[in-house]
Amino acid sequence: MDTPDLGNVVKALIRIHYNEEDYNHHWGGHYSPTTLLMTPNEIINAERIVAEPAETEPGLELLDHELSAVPYPDIDKGIGIYAGYSDGEQNMLLRAIRDWDAWSLIDLKRNLHKSNAHDLEDSFQEQLEGLIDPCEAVVTTGASYYRARIGYDRVEKGELLAVNPTPRYMPFTDGDLGAPPPPLASAGRLNRQGVSYLYAGSSRDTAISEIRPHPGHLVSLGRFDATRDLKVLDFSKPTFLDFPLTDLGLEQFELTSSIDRDLSRPITPERRAAYISAQFVADLIRQRGFDGVLYRSSVSEGTNLCVFDPSTMSFMPGSASLFRTRSVIYEHEELMPPDREGD
Repeated sequence: MDTPDLGNVVKALIRIHYNEEDYNHHWGGHYSPTTLLMTPNEIINAERIVAEPAETEPGLELLDHELSAVPYPDIDKGIGIYAGYSDGEQNMLLRAIRDWDAWSLIDLKRNLHKSNAHDLEDSFQEQLEGLIDPCEAVVTTGASYYRARIGYDRVEKGELLAVNPTPRYMPFTDGDLGAPPPPLASAGRLNRQGVSYLYAGSSRDTAISEIRPHPGHLVSLGRFDATRDLKVLDFSKPTFLDFPLTDLGLEQFELTSSIDRDLSRPITPERRAAYISAQFVADLIRQRGFDGVLYRSSVSEGTNLCVFDPSTMSFMPGSASLFRTRSVIYEHEELMPPDREGD
């Protein structure tokens, strides 16, 4: 593999982690990207570079040269870190890729509220074209994933001769842990009402966390193994280095990470209509002949697998077990702080 171009690698990292206003002094930021990187940052060890003796350290000078060369490259030739102007008007400032959805995904969500989905398929299939190679992956035959369901199958009585017989709770197994039949399938993150997909987590903790049990809930859990190799798109896998180091490649990476966030973003029950864009993307992926999708979990360190044909994942006999949820940790952020006199 060719060695990545240093200048475009650093530019890509700046675009991923920072808004243009952070490093453009015309908009209140640092004097330049280089001065931003001389302060504590998420890209390089600034203290080590600044501390090097001047006669042995061309680092900052070289870096400044790389970042200032070709400020507005063609979109397929390099990466720009300034929005620039069009027809004498200032373009919208560049936004940190990690914090914002791609404009193409934002436009899709808007259009899905005013147009039929089939009218938008061709144009968004073109958007997906550049994501296929970096995201394509295989879930190999026998790969194990887990499914959880709140509740249990039945209660068996303990020893009849015991003074205080302890009831034994038995977990759901097999079909009771699998995907529901189409008539019973409610709308999910990737499936529409009446369409049965199978969702599973890469670990026990992921599977249990994804169903959001409350403290005290009993949760049944089982293992499902792939019955054949499954061709999937894995949106959790690619980094920006898996795409061309150009503005066009960075747009493709931005869409990939935006779809991954969209698939894993927590949605409250009253906002299930927000699934519409993820369901649309899943339809297009299925139309391309893929068996499913991998994406990050927002409630654990693992990943989630959604397969379009539930029969490709088989319950493993003897794998069912029962868990009790002991506690749940909630984290909160204040979105609109009120004005407080005297603060």
